[in-house]
Amino acid sequence: LLRDGQKLLAPLALVLALAAGLGAERVVARLRPRSRPLAAALLLALPVVTTPDLAWGAGLHPARYPADWAAVRFDGPGDVVVLPYGAFRAFDWTGGRPVLDPATRAFDRTVVADDTLVVGGRAVAGEDRRAAEVGAALAAGEPLGPYGIGWVLVERGTPGEVTLPPGVRPVYDGPDLALYRVPDVRDVELPRPPAAPVLLADLAALALVLGASIMWTRRTIRTRASITGW
Repeated sequence: LLRDGQKLLAPLALVLALAAGLGAERVVARLRPRSRPLAAALLLALPVVTTPDLAWGAGLHPARYPADWAAVRFDGPGDVVVLPYGAFRAFDWTGGRPVLDPATRAFDRTVVADDTLVVGGRAVAGEDRRAAEVGAALAAGEPLGPYGIGWVLVERGTPGEVTLPPGVRPVYDGPDLALYRVPDVRDVELPRPPAAPVLLADLAALALVLGASIMWTRRTIRTRASITGW
């Protein structure tokens, strides 16, 4: 959870969405009536003034996938491993900007990719045990069939070395992608994560929602009671 800090932006965004509105409401309420419209306008403009690049999408724009990404088909058992074996790519069709390997989300098939994180030249080991085993097999030049890998997808036009495992045969060869079939694919039983942490997280989220609902209901009842004089 703490390895990739951007994961913490989601709960932070929820807190900011609530705190910004409530904070602006309190600030405006403490000002004189004549100053409130100007203060409200300034508070509304504050997010835009502090982050002007977001008005143009922070310089980001969508990239068009080459035709090979729609032409590749997986007709047979086994998961997919992508080469060069790494988590990030830098294609010409993305403007050379580093991006996460799109194969993990582009295909309706389990894709095994290296999840090692490199920070300041230092490699932080990933959390996927199977990815580490497949990476070790690739480095040793071993067949990938025993690891449940049935396909090798080579992404061209991105930095990294490509060494094909032994015994693979070509299935598709395009300018941007090449697909190879791995022989002797075995069925492997993947480890399942423990259910207890997921259930505890669900219960904690449910308790948070119920607690907030109860507090909101009590506050609403008290507000109505004070208005009606109950």
